[in-house]
Amino acid sequence: MLSAIAARKAAKSATVAGEDEAAPRKAVTSDIPSVRHPKSSRSSKRKISNARGAEEFRVGAPKRQKPTSGSNSNPQAAGRKGGKEDVPVIVSRDLRESEGDSDSADSGLSTGDDDAEVPVTSLPPPRGRHWSPSAPVADSGSDEEELEANLSSLPNRSPTTFQPSEANTLRLTPDEVSSLGLNAEHGSAVAMALSVGERFCLLGAYTVVVVHGSLEACGALFTPSTVPRSHRVFAPKCSHLPTFECIPASSTPIPSPSPGPPRLQPICQKFSAVVVIQELSLGVDGLERVFGTFNGMFRESQQEKTNGEVVDIGLRGVQMVTRQTRSLQPLTLLPSWNTALSSSEPPPSSSSSSITGVFLVKGPKKTGKSTFAVTLLNKVLSQYTKVAFLECDIGQSEFGPAGMVSLHVLDKPVLGPAFTHPSLPFRAHFIGSTSPRSSPSHYLASVDSLFQTYRTEVQTPGLEPPAGNKISEYIPLVVNTMGWVKGLGASLLESIEEIVHPTHVFEFESSAPFSSRNPIASPSAIQHRFLEPFVSSLAYTAADQRSLSILSYFHAVFLDRRGIGDTGSDFALTTPDLWDTSLPLCARFPFEVDCRTAFERVVLAGSDSDDVVPEQIHTVLNGALVALVACEEGAPDAHLDLASQTPSNSPFSIPYVQGGPPPPPSASTCLGLALIRAISPDKQKMHILTPLPPSSLARCRVLVKGEVELPIWGMLDFREQEEGVLAGFEKHKMPYLQWGKSEGVGVERRRVRRNLMRRGQM
Repeated sequence: MLSAIAARKAAKSATVAGEDEAAPRKAVTSDIPSVRHPKSSRSSKRKISNARGAEEFRVGAPKRQKPTSGSNSNPQAAGRKGGKEDVPVIVSRDLRESEGDSDSADSGLSTGDDDAEVPVTSLPPPRGRHWSPSAPVADSGSDEEELEANLSSLPNRSPTTFQPSEANTLRLTPDEVSSLGLNAEHGSAVAMALSVGERFCLLGAYTVVVVHGSLEACGALFTPSTVPRSHRVFAPKCSHLPTFECIPASSTPIPSPSPGPPRLQPICQKFSAVVVIQELSLGVDGLERVFGTFNGMFRESQQEKTNGEVVDIGLRGVQMVTRQTRSLQPLTLLPSWNTALSSSEPPPSSSSSSITGVFLVKGPKKTGKSTFAVTLLNKVLSQYTKVAFLECDIGQSEFGPAGMVSLHVLDKPVLGPAFTHPSLPFRAHFIGSTSPRSSPSHYLASVDSLFQTYRTEVQTPGLEPPAGNKISEYIPLVVNTMGWVKGLGASLLESIEEIVHPTHVFEFESSAPFSSRNPIASPSAIQHRFLEPFVSSLAYTAADQRSLSILSYFHAVFLDRRGIGDTGSDFALTTPDLWDTSLPLCARFPFEVDCRTAFERVVLAGSDSDDVVPEQIHTVLNGALVALVACEEGAPDAHLDLASQTPSNSPFSIPYVQGGPPPPPSASTCLGLALIRAISPDKQKMHILTPLPPSSLARCRVLVKGEVELPIWGMLDFREQEEGVLAGFEKHKMPYLQWGKSEGVGVERRRVRRNLMRRGQM
């Protein structure tokens, strides 16, 4: 079927052919020749353009117009002034911007030839971003008009169907809040009554307690228990918002709910579910001041309130989302995801002693792999009391800063983006980079060590108290892999599969449209399912999310739990109680450490780390992020005699050996990260900032410095408002920072020339 633009070009070509008989030109007829090779099409296009001249084509070339709703085209594919007039050429956004810069660039890409040698049926599929969390992004460089058009074409499905009224919404008193096991000092609370099928989506940070019925969100199942169990939910604009939906009560018997406030008893008899929402003030919204890119991520804008996109429900900092927009996007699971999540449930007839499960998630980057891994974790938690999570994605870690492979054990669903739940791991190993490219052997050794720890200390916890109808005799494992799936990355993924021996493999397709496949039956009875890519259309990059996770980690306040990770008896995930953003990192009181007695070894990891000589180690460590590593007694290379190897003329006595290997993963563990804020060579002192509790710091005897650095936002003082002053100093005197224009060769921004042709195009 001809598009509108191709039809106009054909009509114009026929008119020109009738008027100018002296120079006859080929008209577009129904006898369209066969498709030529794309390479020859591009070559002939450039030859004709150069032979006939640019002035003739500038006059005869049609203007670029927006496609109509009835044409099978899009703003990026149809009507491009390149090649022959009847052959639409897909041009990138940068190229289209260069077309509008000058007439010369526009004329260089224009042609006036009406020759038709490629049929319309050979047009590529439409490209563009569809503003749905479920739709893949074919081109990230869409125009604003296209984004608005795709957003308006979304199905009319409101994220919230619950309508607050006096009959289904009740504001609780402080005594009623305390009777539900909540702290009334954290804020007020409201009770909402829902019927089956109703759903609600909230913006902000809040606590959820299900008093009656069953709710489902992000793969997790929420039901009442003997002791009301609260769940913390973080729903900022920089992530997809959880949507709670009331589902029919399960036929499986559940523990009888504890008696709630008397005023809720009549409501529980009329409605299918009753849920209590309380304000949650833990200081996580203060990260907006620390990282200016995420300013306003927990707050509604004035425009959103004016347009009715959010509705007030009587809670401070919590708004109900009524409409999906570019900044308010609820999480919607894909059909292939729901099918795959159903396959992760254990068979009802199987005995708990025979159930085993190792769930591995793999696929390219930007396909929703981490989102599905967390959703799978929540789904498995509805069947088991605890679930282990092995994080192998060192670039986008879910439970901590980047650069570490870690093992976590969870007993509650995860409801929020990665920066809202930085955690102290059960075991971890520091790689020191966002990619294992520079140390693949150390990366695989760390993964193997964590999996052996899971087998020996976590998989079978022993005698665990029963928790309703959940399985407590076995702890399954969810493995989240990295998005590097080509070359060396593919080999590393194969090695990880050989290490963990998964029982379920969930693989994401790298291209769209998604073609559903049946599970692959293998001799080892591995269930292999292919999933549809889930591409986020949020405006934040992976680097921004990684920087926010690092800053959230250093502003978090953890409980001082002694002995965490020493034995396998304590599996509780250590998450921060609150976030302290009252002071920047440059204004906090650090730990003062004597390097001569506190550390036994300093290791540099990553590329080019072997080139650092001992005389310059204090310069490298100044202002660096380091890993605090604890080694076992008698571990190889754990206690080295470095006194004789340290140069006598070194101004700083740091136990460092050039090119030394990192601690072996089998005999060490990474406790967390720290920031070396300052070094005093004269006094042999270090000033260190770390969120780890003091009980864990006593175990640290080794420092490992990798390629991960502190984001620039962590070096700034967000309290300063005076121009030219930063943290009490003038800006030009601040270390590590340079203001204004850079100096030196190669610092200028490169100018890309897109109007130059290759030899094959001439």
